[in-house]
Amino acid sequence: MIIHSNIDTLLSDKFLRWSENVLSNKQTENDIFAVIGDTKRSDDGTRANELFRLGLFRGSLMGKKAGWNLLKENKNIHSRLGFLSYIIGKAINANYSSEKTEKAFGALCTLFALQTGEIVENKCFTVVGLSFYIKKYFPYNKDINEIKYWRYLTSLLFCTWYDDTYKSGLLADYFAQNPINQLFIIDNGNTEKITNDKFNALINTNRSLSNITPPKYSLFWVGNYSDNKPRGVFSQGLLVGRKLLEIASEIEHRAISKKEISPFYTVIKKPDNIIIPCVIEELQEIFSTNDEAKKEFSKLMKTLYEGVNDALDFLSPKQSKSSFDTITSNKIYFGCPGTGKSHKINQIINNIDKSQWERVTFHPEYDYASFVGAYKPFSTKDDNNKDIIKYDFVPQAFTDIYVRAWKGLGTHLPVPYFLIIEEINRGNCAEIFGDIFQLLDRNANYEVSTSQELKKHLIEQLGETHEGIKDGLKLPPNLTLLATMNTSDQSLFPMDSAFKRRWEWEYVPINYKDSENQIIQILDKKYSWTSFLKVINEKIYQITESEDKQMGNRFVDTKGVITEEILLNKIMFYLWFDVFKNEDSRSPHYIFKKNPIEKFKYADLFDENGTQTLTSFLAHNQIVEI
Repeated sequence: MIIHSNIDTLLSDKFLRWSENVLSNKQTENDIFAVIGDTKRSDDGTRANELFRLGLFRGSLMGKKAGWNLLKENKNIHSRLGFLSYIIGKAINANYSSEKTEKAFGALCTLFALQTGEIVENKCFTVVGLSFYIKKYFPYNKDINEIKYWRYLTSLLFCTWYDDTYKSGLLADYFAQNPINQLFIIDNGNTEKITNDKFNALINTNRSLSNITPPKYSLFWVGNYSDNKPRGVFSQGLLVGRKLLEIASEIEHRAISKKEISPFYTVIKKPDNIIIPCVIEELQEIFSTNDEAKKEFSKLMKTLYEGVNDALDFLSPKQSKSSFDTITSNKIYFGCPGTGKSHKINQIINNIDKSQWERVTFHPEYDYASFVGAYKPFSTKDDNNKDIIKYDFVPQAFTDIYVRAWKGLGTHLPVPYFLIIEEINRGNCAEIFGDIFQLLDRNANYEVSTSQELKKHLIEQLGETHEGIKDGLKLPPNLTLLATMNTSDQSLFPMDSAFKRRWEWEYVPINYKDSENQIIQILDKKYSWTSFLKVINEKIYQITESEDKQMGNRFVDTKGVITEEILLNKIMFYLWFDVFKNEDSRSPHYIFKKNPIEKFKYADLFDENGTQTLTSFLAHNQIVEI
């Protein structure tokens, strides 16, 4: 999709007002965004759609689709790129200008340009790729101003694109990687063919382009060529991200020559019925297999973040970036199985964008390489386009969120990031954390040295002089570590006291009130889940003299009804094999009986009389029907 609006217009006016409305937590379906769905305000709808297509919104607001659901749930509609654009747009709108913010604006334009393209009959192309491809056959004369050259070339490109007949021929040549020797100009309804040998002569005539069809495409892409610094996404992108744009076009050309779909398909195709991924992460993934592209993309993002921090200093000079009002800490939520420890964490990150948290689960095979990263082989191309195997550091959850948190420290206020560790005691924490163990002290004056491989990766991502790597590692002040621990599993890998004291601990008790609306249903019989829990948990305590193996209110995840199948295969299984497996069946607290005298085997629950055995078990344990 090609955007009609001028880029300065896009990042001001409506976008700023809408953003202020959302960031002040006032967004509702009846608030200012509601005008977007009003057909009488079509300009608002067009603008919102353009912002979505450029990756600033996580969901479409047209037709009240995915984006509307975010708003109704009071979740962020803005993507990470949207927040960054908001800060730059707000500074520019306040007439603030500095070298850093101007370069950041150019970096934004580079990212916008990379998303500009179209999908035709399951084939995808970017305007960046098509523009550089046509340039091969319409050579640039260095005696002509370069921006003037691009304004004329892309004006012809868009005129040719606008007419379906000419467009099909243009794209057929591009996808076949054939020479493109002619374009068309549509001026005041008149069509004229321009061959590559007549192109420079056309530019030298200084022919007006104000009446071409369609004029707005070229204004968005290149801007007014009479300006010294035209504010088009491509012309601004060339000033800051030229190398990355050239590499991106080469990546697309190689894919098309192999009859493969453009790697930029995912950033151009933005379905309006789903929440779209963060375009920054998608582009990072696209460029990750090309060393040069990876380097240039890292430089571009550094330029963007430096400009955002500069803009923030202007907009909020009294706001210290280090005075972060978040719940930053290391905290472990512990309790018996099913008390809602993960649910408690989910409530914390409920309104947080997915790019701001990582979730991992520890287990006996989990190690430092799985958590932090390690050198691994990957396939790439050499200078002769031959497949080769290279080795590079592949970051994992800790390193990924560490980098994102440092980069996000100044994107918008506040920007919390979270690393969530499920079942922390099921892994060997000493082995998994390794040399980063000391970071848990959160001492701002204490850095931890690290391996050369990790250091090299962090320098590529953050820069050699960045606070997060300059003198070693230290946790950014906006990164919170949250973990869960089942007390029933604490014997797997006991934590030493040095590790434990670096965490805050919060006990999550069984919440019987939370389970009051749940029932156990066996055929036409119904039983209270709360009653079952209270009776069985008391017997677990009497047998084990511990609360560790009791069952929490969220032990099973159901929509209110616990079926016979769930009761057998999850609850009875747990009780039989994890809790009472080694208990003396002669104990007065032994639960697996049909009556005070008759015991039963686990297999009896699955024979033809299994249902009767199960209801007898409930009756024996004084769990009555409701």
